[in-house]
Amino acid sequence: MSPRPANPELPERVLEEAAALVEEHGPDGVTVVEIARRVGYTAAAIYRYFASRDELLDRTIDHGVRQLGSAIDEDAVAAEPSSARRLGMFAESYVSWGVAHPGMYELVFVRALPVHPDAAVRARRQGALRVLEAEFARGVERGEFAESIDAPTEARLLWTALHGIVSLTTSGRLWGQDVEESAAHAQARDLTAALVARFERTWEGERS
Repeated sequence: MSPRPANPELPERVLEEAAALVEEHGPDGVTVVEIARRVGYTAAAIYRYFASRDELLDRTIDHGVRQLGSAIDEDAVAAEPSSARRLGMFAESYVSWGVAHPGMYELVFVRALPVHPDAAVRARRQGALRVLEAEFARGVERGEFAESIDAPTEARLLWTALHGIVSLTTSGRLWGQDVEESAAHAQARDLTAALVARFERTWEGERS
């Protein structure tokens, strides 16, 4: 394939195809050669915009984060006054997106960070955690949660629990390998709702 002129739209097309490959084959199945074939350019042309395959995958994280963000009904969350219910809505959307997009979930949350990740890479991967922290802080400030609640700690507890549900569901270890995908996804959502309901009693505690 002969080289083609630079195309300002090429980087976005490359990221779209990288995201598609992630969903089809997981992060390890992404190759610059295959992306080049799909977009109709040479691998060399792609390397004009991405210094390495690792940089391309790190940039693809942005695509996954945007996907996750679009899975959350922000208007519905904003209209809900209860912090506990807002956390529940976020948690259910988070788990639903994760089990429906195992490849992208692995890239965003499981794949090892670069040896020396910059602040931007860390921020992209921890955006959901920051949202949870802010919501816990809001609940304490509004008197919905006990004053003894430590927002960062509670956010990490919930975040890790949600990741456990997604990881064990997508691996087949939580519901079994023979369970239909749709049934496993429904069970994961039900478990998430039960988890939030259980945690909520701890969050409310002895409020002043």
